[in-house]
Amino acid sequence: MFRNIFSNWVGLLTIGLMSFLITPFMIHRLGDFQFGMYTLAFSAVGYFDILTQGIRSTLQRFVGRLSDTQDREAFSSVFSTALAVTLVAGAFAIILFFGLSRVLPSFFKLGSAQQHLFARLVILLGLNVGLGFPSGLFGSYLCGLHRFDLYNILSIIRQGMRVILIVVVLLRGQGVLAVAECVLVSTLICVPLNWWMIRRIDSEVKFAIRLVKLRMASELLSFSFWTFLNNGGQLLRDSTDSIVIGRVLNAALITPFAVASRLVAYFRPVITSIVSPLLPRMSQLDGQGRDEEIRRLFLRVTRVCALASLAIGSMLVLHGRTLLLLWVGPRYVSSYPILVLLSVGSVASSAQFVTLHTLIAKGRHRAYGLWTMGEGAANLVLSIIWAHRYGIVGVALGTAVPLLLVKLTLQPWYVTRVLNLSLAEYFGKALARPLAFCGLFVGLCSVINGFQADGSVWHLLGAASWQCLVLLLLAYGVGLNTSDRRMLRLRFPGLARFIPFSRVGSAGIQPDTDSTSQTRDSSRK
Repeated sequence: MFRNIFSNWVGLLTIGLMSFLITPFMIHRLGDFQFGMYTLAFSAVGYFDILTQGIRSTLQRFVGRLSDTQDREAFSSVFSTALAVTLVAGAFAIILFFGLSRVLPSFFKLGSAQQHLFARLVILLGLNVGLGFPSGLFGSYLCGLHRFDLYNILSIIRQGMRVILIVVVLLRGQGVLAVAECVLVSTLICVPLNWWMIRRIDSEVKFAIRLVKLRMASELLSFSFWTFLNNGGQLLRDSTDSIVIGRVLNAALITPFAVASRLVAYFRPVITSIVSPLLPRMSQLDGQGRDEEIRRLFLRVTRVCALASLAIGSMLVLHGRTLLLLWVGPRYVSSYPILVLLSVGSVASSAQFVTLHTLIAKGRHRAYGLWTMGEGAANLVLSIIWAHRYGIVGVALGTAVPLLLVKLTLQPWYVTRVLNLSLAEYFGKALARPLAFCGLFVGLCSVINGFQADGSVWHLLGAASWQCLVLLLLAYGVGLNTSDRRMLRLRFPGLARFIPFSRVGSAGIQPDTDSTSQTRDSSRK
């Protein structure tokens, strides 16, 4: 688990840094309108990635459950069937994109000259999505085998090639079509590379038509349908904003909104990198019937995710203006209210990312898919209504409000029922400490430093340095419980040298023994 999480963080840092640096370069080279068109086209074709996202997480679950067996025939049958489904979905998506390239340009408020350019963008980015489906499935197979390190290496290679190609074509004065071609080329190179890596790590796996089973395909599709609904709801929430702005307002306003949403999105993978190794692990535990360990793992990782989410969200709110000023220039500091609204919703969601992986591992994710689709639909409707009234701030409100309502009410109630926990246990053992940590940290920082944008890199680095030190001390002393600190000391023995009170147990803080859960399981036996 620690190796997988560490490799996720390395991949996240590397890919995030490349993406963070290339975004302002693309904005200034392409201009607001062309960058807005690129973002709009990417959002439009991005919806179709949900055709295989469900089968990818399903493959992880099935591979995780089979990891304790030596049935190679079952492994290859699951893999071959999932790949066959993915290839069919990719072919369907490519055909569909050619048709959509004739419809979408007239749907948005684009002039006749821009419609032809947008149609070509849809075709190129659509080919990238359809041809990239197998690559995504290969990555999921590696993750199911607990090889997140290899998955992250391949992701870094793909992003690195993409960034290098984009920089070269933009320095040569080429436009947005050349950027889309760079994205497609990097994907085409990585598909065979991913397959080579799978064969290196698991030489016995194979793809054969005889191993493609209709019954297995039906089982995989049935299981992944509810994940498909969840992913569809997430795309409605995360990708329709650009479309709403392009349709209801103006395509030029997409860039100010995209700047804020991208800044929030860059930090979200910090949490997913912690959570993603849980799906194969929890699937393995569920296959062995170890419910008590699932409960313990769920509470501990939720606590860590809530800590990390609240810490990142606090830093975004404290330094959002300065980040916007230094990153993309003074024109986009006005996007700060959008940044705050999106950050609040993102924190509520990412703090509970563990829930989805737990429900998928236990095969209880139907309700999650339904309410996420409902949340996405509510987001779309509210964004359209409030965009007419409040502009792009209304679009941000349309995203944040349904997200908060679901994540703070329905989701905790459902997952505690599935895991046989009480809401008091969930709040007390998973969320109370992170919330106390956040209140202390934001209160202290706002009193000392305030929320104003100074515009100086050195001021930002100085403020962020002492705040990160305070953040780490508060997270260790307040956010973590006794068992968390004990586990950290065992994993990192040198910690006591740097944190003076790390050897001292916190008085009055009870370790996370989950005694209630243990008693519950004992009574069942």
